[in-house]
Amino acid sequence: MIREIAIADCVHYCGFRYGRNEFNPYENYITGLADGHPQEDLRQRFIDFIRHYRPRDLGEALSVTTSHSIPLWLLPWKSWRKLFRPGGWQKSVADVIDIVTHFSPQGVKWDRIEEEFTWLESAFATIRDHGYQPEKYGYIEVFELCAPKESRFLVTDGNHRLGALHALGEKRVRVRHPLCFSAHRTRARYWPLVLSGHLSLRDALAIFDGYFHGNRTPHRAFHPTPILY
Repeated sequence: MIREIAIADCVHYCGFRYGRNEFNPYENYITGLADGHPQEDLRQRFIDFIRHYRPRDLGEALSVTTSHSIPLWLLPWKSWRKLFRPGGWQKSVADVIDIVTHFSPQGVKWDRIEEEFTWLESAFATIRDHGYQPEKYGYIEVFELCAPKESRFLVTDGNHRLGALHALGEKRVRVRHPLCFSAHRTRARYWPLVLSGHLSLRDALAIFDGYFHGNRTPHRAFHPTPILY
């Protein structure tokens, strides 16, 4: 289903909200480009974030308190079968597919950081020059988190484009939202990982509410991870 939603109701997998002038590594970088800030300064800030954002579990990732350590990305509304899939930490840096949501004790590869810069800058330049063309290049995709009076939309694909749209002054965006992609707070006791006993109802709601309130003070490791050249 294609629908139009407010950018301010969208949220990154790590809890960073869009369109609210809060901390968001993607949006802050692209907004800086749009405002004419020196590119090197923006890159250094992004690198500093990447080197220090090393959450060990889901509570640290979202800056919420849970009763015990919950693996990344064990979201309570997902199927319990995903318990057996790899989480956010990988043994080898070669297996890190997204440097914001996946980590390795080995560090972070420089070429992945450079790739991230390319994606961010390309998204901004393309939408600035040609507009958002989802029919041609694909829609931003979301998962809806429903509370009684409002929703948040967890971005499953299109974070760079969404950051660019906000930086260019857009307030609303057309997205693809599969009808089955939603989780309702009022039905939290029936979420798969709550029913299976892997998560308590209290922890499940803390995770859900973390996406609503936003991750304004993200986890920051004391020792930055090394960059691998």
